[in-house]
Order: sequence, then structure tokens, then C-alpha cells
Amino acid sequence: MSSGKQSITLGFPRRIVQWLDDMVKAHSLPDRSKAIRCCINCVAMIGVDFSRGHMRIDNVVEKVTVELAKEQMEWMQRNSESDASQSNTVVGVIQACQKMEEQTVFGVVRCKKKINECANAKVAVKRIEVKYGYTDVEEEIKLMD
Repeated sequence: MSSGKQSITLGFPRRIVQWLDDMVKAHSLPDRSKAIRCCINCVAMIGVDFSRGHMRIDNVVEKVTVELAKEQMEWMQRNSESDASQSNTVVGVIQACQKMEEQTVFGVVRCKKKINECANAKVAVKRIEVKYGYTDVEEEIKLMD
């Protein structure tokens, strides 16, 4: 496990796993965990309203072990009704990201500093502003790797 990250095992429908694999390949990400961290960062950073995905237990076809930074884990716990609903929370986050332009979600991935100092984040914020007519970006959020 990477330094400072915590592992959690979540269940996802096959279509979500396939989308994650597609994003890993398309954006040269190291693994599914990175794709999920990008999604959580994007949704948390811009305050996107997302509905928790609703999965029947028989729709969970693959368990995925995900590494999350402490801040991401705390965000997920704040936005989940219980530990048992964490998979649904992440599915909801991923579904919100599936509706966005990929560059908006994954363009911020390599920012290691404040948003106003990161070229990729500036581009993503501009796209959000153009598409949704607003930006509600929290400058002090720590972007997690």
C-alpha cells in the first residue's frame, strides 16, 4: 500500500469496473484506485450533487480493493449512511463522473499544489464553469494523489 493510504474493499457492478478500466487505459493511470481517487477528488472539489448508486446485492459482481488517502476516506465516510453503503456512495460518485467530460475529471489528477497554481485544474474549472454556469471550487481542499 502506498504511503498514507488506507485500503478498503468495495463491490461494484461489472459496468462500473469496465468504465474504471477504460479510464485507467485512456488516461494512463496506474490502477483502478487512482481512477476512483480522481473521481472522489473531482466530486469533492467542485461540490457536485451526486446520488448514491443503488445496487441490489446480486448486481455486485466484482470486489475491488481501493487505496484512499485519509482525507478521501473521511469524505467518503461523511457522505455514506453507513459502512455498508460505502460501495453505493462510490458508485454514485463514479456515475456523476461518467456524466462529465473525462478531462474535467481526470485533468486535475496531476495537480500537486493549490488549484489556482495548477494549469490542469484551471482548465478543468473553466470547463465546469462553461458547462454548469458556476464554479464552487474550494481552494483549500487538499488534492490527493
